[in-house]
Amino acid sequence: VDALKGFSADVKKLINTLQVEEKRPTILLALNKIDRIDKKKLLPLMAEAAGFSIFEEIFPISALKTKPKEREGLLSTLAKKLPYGPLLYDEDTLTDMPSRLWAAEATRERAFLLLGQELPYALSVETLQFEKSPDGAIRIEQYLYVQRDGQKKILVGKNGQMLKEIGTQARKAMESMFQTSVHLFLRVKVQPNWASDIYHLKMLGLSPTKNTPTEKG
Repeated sequence: VDALKGFSADVKKLINTLQVEEKRPTILLALNKIDRIDKKKLLPLMAEAAGFSIFEEIFPISALKTKPKEREGLLSTLAKKLPYGPLLYDEDTLTDMPSRLWAAEATRERAFLLLGQELPYALSVETLQFEKSPDGAIRIEQYLYVQRDGQKKILVGKNGQMLKEIGTQARKAMESMFQTSVHLFLRVKVQPNWASDIYHLKMLGLSPTKNTPTEKG
């Protein structure tokens, strides 16, 4: 729960649903963004949370600023609640996502981090080429798709500086992931309503149907 917003109507609706369940699962509450809330408001908020009588434990945290040792309480509690099971992948397997898709997501993530809310859900990335050379280096070519010319200008930036920075950060992430040199080439293309294009949705790892909601505007 966002501590700044408190227990909104939507959150209370969920809590009310859980309160009447006969076989209620274990529920932990993390009150996030406590670094941004007035400390005088935190204790009343925790008291309100305790009053719902469904939370086994309450953890005030800041996802942004909480130090590792301060997160240990939440993490260790979560670990204790998880059931034991067999390894589904080798211990050195970092992800089961195909390399081409992971590379696209790496670029898309950097674009969102650098641009904030300027391109909400209006950007997709396609890896057109993913080739390994004899020396182990990887050449990656990607298209960044947006829906409008104005979004393209934001993405490219003045004199291409924003696109260059996105590429630099994405390349470093890929080199860390693939443990080799990466030569990354990015191009931006305007494609209106890509979010309703089945090809693009499949490219993002989704399985669209005719009822799949899409972005409007």
